[in-house]
Amino acid sequence: MDARIPVLLLTLAVVAVPTPSQAQNPAARSSCNNAVRTLLERVETKYAATTVLTEANHARYKKLHAAVRPNGSMAACMNRRTDLVALDAALTGMIAEPKAGDRVRGGVIVDVAEGGNHGLVAYPTDQPGGLYFDAPRVVGYTRDDAPKTCDDLVGGGFSDWYLPSYEELDRVWKHRAVIGSFRDNWVYWTSGWYAGRARQTVTWATGKWGYLEGGEIKTLPAVRCVRKF
Repeated sequence: MDARIPVLLLTLAVVAVPTPSQAQNPAARSSCNNAVRTLLERVETKYAATTVLTEANHARYKKLHAAVRPNGSMAACMNRRTDLVALDAALTGMIAEPKAGDRVRGGVIVDVAEGGNHGLVAYPTDQPGGLYFDAPRVVGYTRDDAPKTCDDLVGGGFSDWYLPSYEELDRVWKHRAVIGSFRDNWVYWTSGWYAGRARQTVTWATGKWGYLEGGEIKTLPAVRCVRKF
């Protein structure tokens, strides 16, 4: 073949062709319509219920959904059923894909439990506000203000954010490179307590835990909120 002649590759949709008896059979048409409705309901319910799709997979799902062929004749119904079966399978695969660092609705995945339906999400950035002190002007939160800033947070379409426990913040620290936007030379609050009077902290440069009492303001730790899914 002459290398100068471009080769055009076409990807053709699978076309379902009903038999003559199917095309003329009202019962077959009714069965197909019922199957299509059930499939569509299942796919859309599954999509609405998941909170772990990445932004790229949200766009992918919407593109695939828009490409589902319309109903009409018996042949059209069969084609629509084929498309919905493929969409359902694709969505199942997308739900199983999320990993640490993926952006999902609300924030960034810290880790995912087996099956991909449960895990921990960190807010994309530290919380602004709080108190300024010393020079340069660095923002941080007192022991008692830290949990409230997460409790009051509404972001990414969710309002169930909270200040992470020490164990949860340790998980965030372990995936800090893929989550991003941390203050590497700073300290972060956790919701854990030490000796009943001091709140546990994590020094971000080392991952080591510590604690601060309420009156200590020489170091006002930062806050990174999390939520479960």
